[in-house]
Amino acid sequence: MSRSAARYRPSNGSEGDWFMSRFCWKCIKDSEAKPCRIIGRTMALDVDHKDYPREWIEDSDGPRCTAFSDKMPPRPTIIKDKRQIGMGL
Repeated sequence: MSRSAARYRPSNGSEGDWFMSRFCWKCIKDSEAKPCRIIGRTMALDVDHKDYPREWIEDSDGPRCTAFSDKMPPRPTIIKDKRQIGMGL
């Protein structure tokens, strides 16, 4: 964590929903078989608690989870086929 980064906690449910949809719900480190421990600790502990996750930070780039790893595969390259009707791609 850089000096200018602070531990992050959403200020309300809407902000928490936005944050989790941007990071947690797309992260490869969270699944039904193996839930992410960071999420539970952020819900159970105060942001000033020594065990509050250091992965949730906020700095000049905004809030983020430093442990985030996207489980969405990269979008495939679209190969144009002259035999197909174009769709503006």
